[in-house]
Amino acid sequence: QPWIMEVYASTVPRPYASSVAQELFESGTIPADTDFRIFRDFGKLSGVDLAWSTNGYVYHTHLDTADRVPLGALQHTGDNVLALTHGLLASEKLEFSGDEDEGQPVFFDVP
Repeated sequence: QPWIMEVYASTVPRPYASSVAQELFESGTIPADTDFRIFRDFGKLSGVDLAWSTNGYVYHTHLDTADRVPLGALQHTGDNVLALTHGLLASEKLEFSGDEDEGQPVFFDVP
């Protein structure tokens, strides 16, 4: 839902998005899936799917261990998730019934 991205952009301290990564992911070029898929496909739930590109080759493999997670990335993600949660809880759109189709979102790079 575009409104979720509006809340994201206006509340998180370190916003970032990549249109290239999104296109590569959706095309199947990046051999990975998202943990969010089950909620999207079966629950029809909207949300924000966060991912790290550093060490992306180990994602969901036997090499995917906690010591490979850069501490800075973990801190930035935690900061963003906490701020986004506060922003979503304060948003009037959270009470939206879901009957209105806002269309397909457009992804773009945010430095």
